[in-house]
Amino acid sequence: MQVLPEEILRLLVAILLGMIMGIEREYRGKAAGVRTIALISFGSCLFTLISAKLGASSPDRIAANIVTGVGFLGGGVIFKDGLNVTGLTTASTIWIAAALGMSIATGNYIIAVGGLAMAIIVLSTFEYIREVIEFIRESRTYAIKFNVSLLSAEELESVVQEQFGINHKLQKLVRDGEVVEVVYEIYGREKKLNHFNEWLNANPKIKSFNY
Repeated sequence: MQVLPEEILRLLVAILLGMIMGIEREYRGKAAGVRTIALISFGSCLFTLISAKLGASSPDRIAANIVTGVGFLGGGVIFKDGLNVTGLTTASTIWIAAALGMSIATGNYIIAVGGLAMAIIVLSTFEYIREVIEFIRESRTYAIKFNVSLLSAEELESVVQEQFGINHKLQKLVRDGEVVEVVYEIYGREKKLNHFNEWLNANPKIKSFNY
């Protein structure tokens, strides 16, 4: 089967667009970088071109299979770390890279370039917004130990909620004899959390704490 120059051009453009998106991921230090994203864009473009050459009677089936296959790749970069899930944005980027490759393969250059530009804007702009939100509303996991004869879990929770006005969620409460350990997921401004740290340090009823 002879490959036409137009098809070679489409493959090269798919690689280029994938590389541009991959550079952003590489810059952020993410699991899927330039090579991975470029190859995904290239592969989806190649599969779409081959399906057209084979004269597939149902192009949407080829597209659905590509999306399914890319879904497995995306799943490989999603990890659960304790209470947090990481890699969702990178997995979404892999999904978008496949869409870019398919767009190029069908000759929709404007859609592909416009889609890439929008994706880069979302990735870069929302990263800045996320950093601002984290600065305003920091999240910490506190493990606090105290003697039950000196302090109760209810009294500690009252301090967290009423004295400091910090949003919190109880993750765990374990009692070992006279010592109780509570684990809180706490959200709030950094200044408030630092004041809470000072209170914990100065309070003789608190045996130990870490976050």
